[in-house]
Amino acid sequence: MKCVLVAVAVLAVCIAELHHGQHDELDALVHRQVHELYETNSLISLEECVKKCDNMFDLTDPIDEQAFDQMCEEHCKCEINHSCSHH
Repeated sequence: MKCVLVAVAVLAVCIAELHHGQHDELDALVHRQVHELYETNSLISLEECVKKCDNMFDLTDPIDEQAFDQMCEEHCKCEINHSCSHH
């Protein structure tokens, strides 16, 4: 029984790490796209940046769409305000 519990715990940790890794990859994708938007037009407004980014990642699932909207806003603020703390 202990072996089963340990195996389930290990599996749960692996799944959590896999999900976290996927989030990091998606976050990096949004960052690259926003960076390109800014490189193309360094005078872009925050609102226009968020709108263009959101249009690139137009998703049908409301939860996923909201998550990408937040990532777009976060990365647009980062680029426009030169306040990126990562990448």
